[in-house]
Amino acid sequence: MSNKNVKLSFGHAFRAQQVFCNAAVVLAVLFAFSTDALATRGRVKIANNTIVTDRGTLIRGARVSLDIWDETPSQADVTTMKNSRGLNAFHIYAEYAGSNRPGGYNVTKVDRVVDMADENDLYVILTIGCGGANGSFNQTFVTQFWDFYAPRYKNKTHVVYEVMNEPQAWSAPYRDNVLKMEKDAYDQIRKYAPDTHIMMMSYSQPNNWTQAANECANLGISWDNASVAFHTYGIDGREDNVLTSFYNALKSKGIAYTCTEPNLTLQVITTKLFERDGVSQTYFINVREIATRNSSYYDWINSNNISWAPDFGNWPEPAVGIINRGGISGKTIVDFSNTRREFNCLGKPVSENSPVSNGFYIYQAGKKARGTVNLKESSNY
Repeated sequence: MSNKNVKLSFGHAFRAQQVFCNAAVVLAVLFAFSTDALATRGRVKIANNTIVTDRGTLIRGARVSLDIWDETPSQADVTTMKNSRGLNAFHIYAEYAGSNRPGGYNVTKVDRVVDMADENDLYVILTIGCGGANGSFNQTFVTQFWDFYAPRYKNKTHVVYEVMNEPQAWSAPYRDNVLKMEKDAYDQIRKYAPDTHIMMMSYSQPNNWTQAANECANLGISWDNASVAFHTYGIDGREDNVLTSFYNALKSKGIAYTCTEPNLTLQVITTKLFERDGVSQTYFINVREIATRNSSYYDWINSNNISWAPDFGNWPEPAVGIINRGGISGKTIVDFSNTRREFNCLGKPVSENSPVSNGFYIYQAGKKARGTVNLKESSNY
């Protein structure tokens, strides 16, 4: 917020005190009447066929399950996740129909995590959990849930809505009643929250990609501020081929995509692929484990030399060397120095978002003297 770095240049203490009082009144009015004033992050946008932050960086998040567990994180763990683990989002499984309570029953816990994200400059992807009943949905509960939550966070610019976790087992084509539920939920959410990004479908398996792309394109919704969520089950040994085919099929219909639950047994290879291809993801690992149990996340990111330019802190940027993921695979074509936005490409100074070799663009760059550079085919983000 622009109010964070206010400087006073008045010579008298009384004048300074008066300015502080006036500023306090203005802030009080803003906070009382505008929930947008509380938001620390701008809304996500679509770039290069995935959702990205207000800075153009990928969403990289951790799980917060509130449906069958209470994984409300501590502030200490959030601080570690944010500053030392390279992440910038929570994926909240908020409630589930099997609770036998109406939608909105968990609001105290959900509010707390949504506010915690806001206070820490993080994003939230909010969804209905399955509570073990994956591959099914309860229409009454879906309607109740979004009647309650869609208007509640409509002005929270750091919040994204995901209709329902894994509503069908397990991949496209979805049954007609599932497609109707998705379309109805989209219309319901959009009525309450016209500006909030909506994630659809939540495919457990990204197989049958042509059918997935066709049924999404035929839903009759606008994909300008919506995208497809997917998971990475059922693709063992075929990860690169399946994901690339899934992306290309959706891309051909003008539909963006984000992984909201990678298979834990495949997370090393899929993380490499997501970073290579520039696809946002939220890990199926809770904040506590990411912050405190190194074997769950930190160690394998390091041992596999996976890196990116984080929103906060310096990890997992490499200390030396160039890691080129995306663009011309395997070729070191960029060198840069001094600052995040000043680079030297093949001996010629360029800036972020400037064309480099063969029409590719710098997408992300590390903050160190030498570090991570991601290349993309387009400068439009």
